[in-house]
Amino acid sequence: MADWPYNTTAWQKLRKAKLEADPLCHPCGLRGVLTPANTVDHVKAIADGGMPFPPLDGLMSMCPPCHNTKT
Repeated sequence: MADWPYNTTAWQKLRKAKLEADPLCHPCGLRGVLTPANTVDHVKAIADGGMPFPPLDGLMSMCPPCHNTKT
Protein backbone atom coordinates (compact mmCIF):
# COMPACT_ATOMS: atom_id res chain seq x y z
CA MET A 1 0.00 0.00 0.00
CA ALA A 2 2.71 2.45 -0.92
CA ASP A 3 0.80 4.40 -3.59
CA TRP A 4 -1.65 7.23 -3.08
CA PRO A 5 -4.36 7.15 -1.70
CA TYR A 6 -3.50 4.01 0.25
CA ASN A 7 -0.73 5.62 2.28
CA THR A 8 -3.02 8.30 3.73
CA THR A 9 -4.74 8.54 7.09
CA ALA A 10 -8.03 9.19 5.27
CA TRP A 11 -7.76 5.83 3.47
CA GLN A 12 -6.86 3.98 6.67
CA LYS A 13 -9.96 5.40 8.37
CA LEU A 14 -12.17 4.57 5.37
CA ARG A 15 -10.74 1.04 5.16
CA LYS A 16 -11.36 0.47 8.87
CA ALA A 17 -14.94 1.78 8.59
CA LYS A 18 -15.66 -0.55 5.64
CA LEU A 19 -14.26 -3.62 7.39
CA GLU A 20 -16.25 -2.80 10.52
CA ALA A 21 -19.44 -2.37 8.46
CA ASP A 22 -18.80 -5.44 6.27
CA PRO A 23 -16.35 -7.82 7.98
CA LEU A 24 -16.94 -10.70 5.56
CA CYS A 25 -15.65 -11.13 2.01
CA HIS A 26 -18.32 -9.99 -0.44
CA PRO A 27 -17.41 -12.34 -3.35
CA CYS A 28 -17.21 -15.35 -1.01
CA GLY A 29 -20.61 -14.39 0.42
CA LEU A 30 -22.11 -14.46 -3.08
CA ARG A 31 -21.01 -18.11 -3.25
CA GLY A 32 -22.49 -18.85 0.17
CA VAL A 33 -19.10 -19.01 1.90
CA LEU A 34 -18.45 -16.96 5.05
CA THR A 35 -14.86 -15.74 4.95
CA PRO A 36 -13.38 -12.92 7.04
CA ALA A 37 -12.21 -9.96 4.97
CA ASN A 38 -9.03 -8.02 5.62
CA THR A 39 -8.78 -6.15 2.33
CA VAL A 40 -10.86 -3.29 0.96
CA ASP A 41 -11.10 -2.73 -2.79
CA HIS A 42 -12.70 -0.02 -4.90
CA VAL A 43 -15.80 -1.23 -6.76
CA LYS A 44 -14.82 1.14 -9.59
CA ALA A 45 -11.05 1.40 -9.90
CA ILE A 46 -9.49 4.85 -9.56
CA ALA A 47 -7.79 4.23 -12.94
CA ASP A 48 -11.26 3.80 -14.46
CA GLY A 49 -12.55 7.07 -13.01
CA GLY A 50 -13.54 5.86 -9.55
CA MET A 51 -13.28 8.18 -6.59
CA PRO A 52 -10.19 7.69 -4.38
CA PHE A 53 -12.32 8.05 -1.23
CA PRO A 54 -15.81 6.84 -2.18
CA PRO A 55 -18.74 6.27 0.15
CA LEU A 56 -18.73 2.82 1.78
CA ASP A 57 -20.99 1.38 -0.94
CA GLY A 58 -18.24 2.21 -3.45
CA LEU A 59 -15.92 -0.19 -1.65
CA MET A 60 -15.89 -3.97 -1.28
CA SER A 61 -14.58 -6.03 1.62
CA MET A 62 -12.55 -8.97 0.35
CA CYS A 63 -10.36 -11.84 1.50
CA PRO A 64 -6.84 -11.98 0.01
CA PRO A 65 -7.58 -14.79 -2.50
CA CYS A 66 -10.62 -12.96 -3.91
CA HIS A 67 -8.72 -9.68 -4.06
CA ASN A 68 -5.81 -11.35 -5.84
CA THR A 69 -8.21 -12.87 -8.37
CA LYS A 70 -9.83 -9.48 -9.01
CA THR A 71 -6.60 -7.55 -9.32
